Amino acid sequence: MSVTLEGEDEQAVSAFSERGTPEHAALTDWAAGRGLDPNSLGSEASVVRALLRAGADRLREHALDDGYAALAAAITKDERAETRSARRRYLARTERQAGG
Repeated sequence: MSVTLEGEDEQAVSAFSERGTPEHAALTDWAAGRGLDPNSLGSEASVVRALLRAGADRLREHALDDGYAALAAAITKDERAETRSARRRYLARTERQAGG
């Protein structure tokens, strides 16, 4: 796969490639947090791959957040009441078992 970068893209990659910049530090922290070797970010290609993965991770998280929000919004008042009732029954049952 070949990707052509435009000026703004090249500037972003440059900022993340340059050791000592806050962007490079953030990318190496991100890589280390995912079990990747932060020292492997020595070439522009490796930086672009890491940025692609970081962006994909963030977009995946965003999609999950949106999905959870939609699920929460879809729960009806009756379903919320039933959930609260089930929690109260569970709590009462476990308190009886612990006390008796």
